[in-house]
Amino acid sequence: MSNRARPLDEKVQVVAQVLDRINVAAAAHQVGVPESTLRYDLQKIRAALPAVLQNRPPGPQRVPQLTTTPGPPVRADRPAECPRCHSTHIWKNGGYWVLNWVLMLLAGWLGVCRVWIPRFRCAACGYEIPSAERQRQAAGRQAWWQQVQRLIGLSRFKLGLSARKTQVLVTFVYARQVSLGFIVQQTHRVGAKAAVALARLRDCRQAAARFLLYDETFPKLGRRAYRLGVAVCEHGLIRSVRCLRRKARDIPAQLRATVGGQFQPQYFLTDLEVTYGQALARAGLTLHHLRDLVHLIRQVIRLFDEAVRDVPLVHYPTPLTAGKRMKGCGQKRTGM
Repeated sequence: MSNRARPLDEKVQVVAQVLDRINVAAAAHQVGVPESTLRYDLQKIRAALPAVLQNRPPGPQRVPQLTTTPGPPVRADRPAECPRCHSTHIWKNGGYWVLNWVLMLLAGWLGVCRVWIPRFRCAACGYEIPSAERQRQAAGRQAWWQQVQRLIGLSRFKLGLSARKTQVLVTFVYARQVSLGFIVQQTHRVGAKAAVALARLRDCRQAAARFLLYDETFPKLGRRAYRLGVAVCEHGLIRSVRCLRRKARDIPAQLRATVGGQFQPQYFLTDLEVTYGQALARAGLTLHHLRDLVHLIRQVIRLFDEAVRDVPLVHYPTPLTAGKRMKGCGQKRTGM
């Protein structure tokens, strides 16, 4: 019967018998292929007969459904409307890669990577709408540069490092190099702000400040040494700092600019430098000039040591032996 349902084993057996009746040698000679190749292909067909002859329902095959629960929908970064013309027709105009400033700010040199910034443009007016990720990275970049500026100020003014060592420090911390020009520019900017703050110190109220302590210091920046005049009150407040090129002109000008307003000292305390009294007179100030006791004691000790070293050993009329010579040198060292 033609319409009866045949089992799969019967189908496979019938087709296998038909394959066995094929004259493989004649067929291979007719098509021009090797006999072994044709027999190998027929064996693969015989092995695949159960899968090929199995009945399937007509139409496209059904796709198996996932049994897992789908995750939350991903929020699109596309803006809803244009902030300029309020149009809702927004185009996505590609994007670009930028350095992940937020991750660098939080993780330092561990966060050196890039992030994709999508670009959106209004179809009506052509205005490029900044995405939320772009604004976030801009804020992270600004905060990162503020931290670098603070690190430069700490390195230059607190630690006393040079510009090149500061550059190495910033590169080690953030794995990103800043130029020497930016470091020098930031140093001058902080120095200018410090100069303004020092200029305001002379206007602060210090009713008990009666001493003006003045001295010179010689800092060395690189290979060059500078001469600075520093004016301090007895409370430790730095009243004035000035670079001295000509002492006869710069020191009186610094004293005139320091004394006045809320700072009215009565005593001018210095070391044993003789030119300070002349500078005080040239400045037109009537302060009582006093010498610092610490500098005075140091000067006396220095003069005493020089006098002891210059004393010859003339107390012995005969040539000295080695033991007496060592004893005399010991007496000179101890001052006895």
